[in-house]
Amino acid sequence: MSQRLRQRIPDEEERLRILHLVYMESQRHDLMPELVLAVIDVESRFDPLALSAKGAMGLMQVMPFWAAELGAMVGDLFDIHTNIRFGCAILRQYLDKEQGDLLPALQRYNGSLGQPTYPALIVAAFRSRWMPRYRPQTADNNTTSPGVRPSPG
Repeated sequence: MSQRLRQRIPDEEERLRILHLVYMESQRHDLMPELVLAVIDVESRFDPLALSAKGAMGLMQVMPFWAAELGAMVGDLFDIHTNIRFGCAILRQYLDKEQGDLLPALQRYNGSLGQPTYPALIVAAFRSRWMPRYRPQTADNNTTSPGVRPSPG
């Protein structure tokens, strides 16, 4: 993944730090790291200081109201680790709400429930840049679309 991300993040140390955090937080929240990378790619193009017109912040474009809900200061949302942790927690929450159905969960994440455009962008980024090349395709591991591991419990 480091080679794929080199174009967006030329600094190797920063690139490896982000990849490590994505892996760690995606595992913590039972998400595919490649799905999280696709979300970051679409949301911010890997700019940790990205700020949307609506106020979403950082790599995963977390809205400030989530800071209070998840226990942080709003300014912390530009912190790479905090942003990835919160983004993964939010995505997991929406996946649970949608009983594992990825497309409406992504629509909720983006605030575009009922609109197919955002999930299509995530799936396209996943397929073109982040789809795992090392996992064999099996009935339990369909790598043609971004998957999510079921929530434990």
